[in-house]
Amino acid sequence: MLLWTTHLKAQVTFSNAPSRLELFPRAGDDSATVVLSGQVTSSQWTKLIFTYHKNNVLTDSSIIDLDYSNNFTSPFNKTYRIKAEKSLYNFRVYAYNNVSTVRVLTADSVVCGDVFVINGQSNGTANATGGGTDSPNFWVRSFGNPSVTASVAQADTTWGLAQGNTGSQPYSIGVWGIRLAKMLADTFNLPICFINGARP
Repeated sequence: MLLWTTHLKAQVTFSNAPSRLELFPRAGDDSATVVLSGQVTSSQWTKLIFTYHKNNVLTDSSIIDLDYSNNFTSPFNKTYRIKAEKSLYNFRVYAYNNVSTVRVLTADSVVCGDVFVINGQSNGTANATGGGTDSPNFWVRSFGNPSVTASVAQADTTWGLAQGNTGSQPYSIGVWGIRLAKMLADTFNLPICFINGARP
């Protein structure tokens, strides 16, 4: 099963796709565009099926016929608009070969909101390795790893719930960072992303 999954991922590749817990910054119309694009390199797959749920309610189900006339690959592109509010958006993509359907992408709990960056020195990091800081909040997200080792920071492109008491660990935004982010999320009823780039 693992070999099949790995082989399938090589056949259906994404150049753009949302990730689990990702926050998309809102534009001037209080919305963001989510793009799912890439290519399929095996003609055994005849269609891609896209599903889009808002707060666990199916909002769209679309089928794209694959066309391999361009160098034996079939490009695909599907876009959605999501609103800046405390709503969760789930995305699925399936490959179909006239016999069976296989899921090739899952992205759950995607949101749209505002992004803030913390910069500076020790007061900006506000690290706490013990107790006393706010607990994570589902509507407060962060991205990657604030490690001082460049290769570690560059390798981590995941999203998660922001943390206030983990020091230089994934999704750490510091003690006052998480407090402020939660205040903003509650005051404006929006998902919030903080990224802390400060250094001690």
